[in-house]
Amino acid sequence: MASRYWVGSTDTWNATAGSKWSATSGGAGGSAVPTGLDDVFLDGASGAVTVTIGAGYDALCLSLNCTGFTGTLAGGNGASNLLVGSGASLGNVTFVSGMTFSGTWGSLIPLATSGTMNITSNGLVLSGLSVGTSGGGNITLLDALNLGTGALSHNNAGTID
Repeated sequence: MASRYWVGSTDTWNATAGSKWSATSGGAGGSAVPTGLDDVFLDGASGAVTVTIGAGYDALCLSLNCTGFTGTLAGGNGASNLLVGSGASLGNVTFVSGMTFSGTWGSLIPLATSGTMNITSNGLVLSGLSVGTSGGGNITLLDALNLGTGALSHNNAGTID
């Protein structure tokens, strides 16, 4: 498990490392693209940039923390998903009111087979939440969930509190 910090300018979160990701906040780029075993941070040092999860691409991370981020997290054409967790581990997802979402999103999908994911949305509208698609995992909402016109999908096992 590693930490990955966005340090690139406006760009796409994808399978090409380039200079977008760092092992430290505000550090030098060149780290590998996050996997389901990595904690991801979009923070104040990331800048007011746009990080796009490209069309048809699933962004992976163990957890996502956007504390201090003032930029935009953008989706592709509805096929862009944020997949969180790996194996038996679920991480937390923290969005902040100073950031924005744009584009058309798929869903925030917990991948782990067990554990608990805490989601803090801070008033942002999520386009979809799919729970239990990998056979388990529990979701705890730490504040009000707003899906706008998006869908809440609950499959297999797992709970939403």
